[in-house]
Amino acid sequence: MFDRVGFAMSYSNGRVFTGKREDKIFANTYDAFFRTATSLKDDGKFFDHLKGYIRYEVPKRWLSIMVGKESVKQGFGFVDNLFFSGIEPYPMIKLDLKYKSVAYTFSYGNIVGDSAGIVDLPNKMVSTHRLDLKLAKWLRTGFYESVITSNTAFSFVHFNPMSFITSADLNTGGMETYKSNSLIGFDAEVKPFRNVVLQASLLVDDFNFSTITKNDSTANDNKFGYQTGIMWNDAFTVPGLSAAVEYTRLDPFVYSHRDNKQLYTHWGYSMGHQLPPNSDEIALKLSYCVLPRMYISALAQFQRSGEGFVYDSLGNMVINYGGNIYYGAMDMYGKKNVFLQGNRVNRSLLTLEASWEPVRQWTLEVKYLYKMEDLIYAGKKTRDGFLYLKIGIRI
Repeated sequence: MFDRVGFAMSYSNGRVFTGKREDKIFANTYDAFFRTATSLKDDGKFFDHLKGYIRYEVPKRWLSIMVGKESVKQGFGFVDNLFFSGIEPYPMIKLDLKYKSVAYTFSYGNIVGDSAGIVDLPNKMVSTHRLDLKLAKWLRTGFYESVITSNTAFSFVHFNPMSFITSADLNTGGMETYKSNSLIGFDAEVKPFRNVVLQASLLVDDFNFSTITKNDSTANDNKFGYQTGIMWNDAFTVPGLSAAVEYTRLDPFVYSHRDNKQLYTHWGYSMGHQLPPNSDEIALKLSYCVLPRMYISALAQFQRSGEGFVYDSLGNMVINYGGNIYYGAMDMYGKKNVFLQGNRVNRSLLTLEASWEPVRQWTLEVKYLYKMEDLIYAGKKTRDGFLYLKIGIRI
């Protein structure tokens, strides 16, 4: 509209035709599309999704403002992102600035909150900044920061688009800072050869320089996430085929928080990487555009995790190994947190997807997920999977 204003709206409706309650629980766990359909809970059969926004852009596109409900993806990850994975849209206001090789994004929005997956939090807010620098044709870098709050429906401290919100949050005072979950991150993308891209990312979830070299519980103030990967377009000289290999590691308690109301989650999903804390993963993904309107992909993920809790004779938690994003308390239980501590679990996941538009505006999507878990601590293996079929009509 008027060469300046754009808008979008998407609505979808569907129903479950067959399956047991356990099948829905499994789908809710591994697919955000179903997790966010609250009408599917219990014995529900139908589900609805709605998102949309309006966006204004000035001449020469150096500034734009968006208001509405939309997904956010930030970071250079090829399979998943440490910062924002875009798992599910949320209502927000977003500001974008661009000038030559510099790009800046600010957003402030309301996410669906929970406390340990139980108590609803209507005032859970997220404020983010992202600065991207294109230093050369073959090199890009970025800086990211975010703050999660749940103690107020609106905060001018975190709404200010031109500030270092991590520092601003610290200046609100000790008690207020405790009620916020701050994260910062850095990443870089390098193109050493044609069709080949490398990336490396670092997420800092709490940092205390004075204790980083300690070997006791005070070192637990420092929690990091690491990621590196490579993508090859037109892989193996096949036009339209892309291949990616990515390694990700999350320290114990990453994305969680000592106050469970400030978890880095939306609809119970991590807003960052979908890997549990205290885990690492090697992921391999192949994507291929078979025809102009047909796309297929295969994703294999191999994960190692440390999970579990220890309780005393009275039922009180005395040790949390930091492998559950919903429980961030007890990270200072007396010892230095060790990667993969706790109950060891190995996990293998295979995801196959295909999307086809046989007739314009008619789409067919098929997704199959297979999961195998090796509960090493219990000497037990489990297997499960689900098939997802979606037929869509765009009007």
